[in-house]
Amino acid sequence: MVDGQFIEGLEDYEEPYEFEWSTFDYEDGTEYSLRAGAITKSGNHALSEEVICKLDNSIYYPAPVNPE
Repeated sequence: MVDGQFIEGLEDYEEPYEFEWSTFDYEDGTEYSLRAGAITKSGNHALSEEVICKLDNSIYYPAPVNPE
């Protein structure tokens, strides 16, 4: 869950369970709440504790070009 909303298409049914979230379109310095959910084959479900993430995409921006 991102900010309390389930993200469709991110279900993972095989170990190791992973979550890839592209933050390219989000502004640097913004914070988001992340939680993971699990459902057993018998229908039991649970949510993880909330984790707050502050985005920093600065290492992914291209370096500025300095004219010579």
